[in-house]
Amino acid sequence: MARNTQKPLGINVLEAARKRIHHVFDTFDTVVVAFSGGKDSLVCIHLVHEVMQERGIKSPMKAFFKDQELIPDEVVEFVDEYRQKPWIDLDWYCVPLHCTKYILGRVFDYVQWDDSRNHVRPMPSHSIKDRSGQVYDRGGFHNLVASKHRGRLGIITGIRASESIMRLRSVLTKVGKECYITTPKGGAPSRMKMAKVIYDWSENDVFKYFQDKKIRYCEIYDIQNLVGRELRVASSLQSEAAKDFHFLRSSHPEYYQRVVKLFPEMMVQERYHKQIDLNKLVTDYGCSFEGMLEYINQNITDQTQHKLAMKRFKELKGYNSKHPAAYPVDYVFKYIIRGGFRKNLIPASTGRNND
Repeated sequence: MARNTQKPLGINVLEAARKRIHHVFDTFDTVVVAFSGGKDSLVCIHLVHEVMQERGIKSPMKAFFKDQELIPDEVVEFVDEYRQKPWIDLDWYCVPLHCTKYILGRVFDYVQWDDSRNHVRPMPSHSIKDRSGQVYDRGGFHNLVASKHRGRLGIITGIRASESIMRLRSVLTKVGKECYITTPKGGAPSRMKMAKVIYDWSENDVFKYFQDKKIRYCEIYDIQNLVGRELRVASSLQSEAAKDFHFLRSSHPEYYQRVVKLFPEMMVQERYHKQIDLNKLVTDYGCSFEGMLEYINQNITDQTQHKLAMKRFKELKGYNSKHPAAYPVDYVFKYIIRGGFRKNLIPASTGRNND
């Protein structure tokens, strides 16, 4: 594992993260850690615990887990292991959430923990549920979390800038020592801020921290590493995870059967995903922004997703006019076809992938 990189300020990323967490505690009335069971939020859990001990805070750490329903069992079990630790007070949310599923270049809405269908697994008895019939979007969920806490609310997240150039820009566009404290998108309450305390960490920094502190991470990363998948914890139907859906048949056979029983259309994604010829699709539509617009109107029929795709289309068309080498038409077109438009696109000059 690589050593933590020394920074121009004369401290390494570990020391910088600890200083940021101290500042968050000095700034906000309530500090809460967003925990997913993944490696980055796990780092935050332990760093916050260290800082709380340094500050002499005896009360349990406040944390929350947004249970996305379609996540493998070992992630659920790993989060529950931390829920039961005496130094963590974790709120576990199983509420209806707007989400998307990706199937052969098209993106469809569905609702996690939808009461109108069976679930991939039972809701944990300790979870916070909502039987009101409301389906939450990002802003609604942020408001739900905020309703349980008082005053200025700082949410510590495991977002790292190295995962996306846009994430890096979201930090660097702010000036001063609070550049890593940002306002969440989507209608969150004004008193809530996100604190990206490990934004400058690399993946090697994360695993070195675990190694040095003898911290066990979720075993799903070892499974993903063995089959050559990207190391991530996310809903199995989202665009990035859906590309590797076929791996679930061998890596998580029982979980796979539960998913396809409720979402049999994912078997189509599994069987034919590799046969999608992105180059041919782009060529068929003329490899132009006019063709891209035609593709969106013909293939993205869900109203919410169509609106989001159009927003990204307009943004990226503007980027292309100013930086054509970073946002070439074919690169942008394939991003739209893959259904990745829920997230910002990394410029081709920093991470192009034509597959």
